[in-house]
Amino acid sequence: MEIKALKIDKADVLGWSMGSFVAQELALTNPDKVSSLIIYASSCDGEEAEPPRPEVIQTFSNTSITPPELGQKLISLLFPTDWFKSKSRYQNNFPITKDS
Repeated sequence: MEIKALKIDKADVLGWSMGSFVAQELALTNPDKVSSLIIYASSCDGEEAEPPRPEVIQTFSNTSITPPELGQKLISLLFPTDWFKSKSRYQNNFPITKDS
């Protein structure tokens, strides 16, 4: 990532899923360029790492559901219940393309 090329002195960095690995690497290799780091839907390695919950693995392994159904199921597994209570129309935040 070329923060220098963008003329950014220091950045707040958010990484989601695979992007969280990039964000972690950026923070490790350029700590002077990262003001804050937010990682979501991430993991790390090592003896203390927590594997995904069985429901998550089962959902990803289920080939009988459509992509939109998969998306809805994953949303319920990835986001806290309180978030759903505060966002009664949460589906508006996750548009599903016609190709899905």
